[in-house]
Amino acid sequence: MKSSIVKKNEFVFDILLLCLIASEVVSTSIGEPYYNFTGQTNKFTDLIDNVLNVVEQTTIYFARRVLKVTLEITSALYAPLGIVGIVLYVTKINKYLGKELIYGALLLAFFSQFILPLLL
Repeated sequence: MKSSIVKKNEFVFDILLLCLIASEVVSTSIGEPYYNFTGQTNKFTDLIDNVLNVVEQTTIYFARRVLKVTLEITSALYAPLGIVGIVLYVTKINKYLGKELIYGALLLAFFSQFILPLLL
């Protein structure tokens, strides 16, 4: 059995909840917001826009930097890769691997000279 203090507390809570719901219903039916948060909302959205803009610019800078480093690495790799492939193919140490290395060097040369610079 509940004590009378607990019942009174529940009754007070129910009354407060009913008053809150009634005030929200009245404020929405009149058409005016109960609180006017447009100033704070605009400041908050401006702050979020600025943060997202900084993140976007940082991401773009990082992606371009990674692309430049990738271009430098592939430009330095395709010549030795082709030379090793030619040596392996001509000496018949491993013709299949030599042929694959030559194809890989040609693909790297094509991408590092024609495709990656277009992305910058």
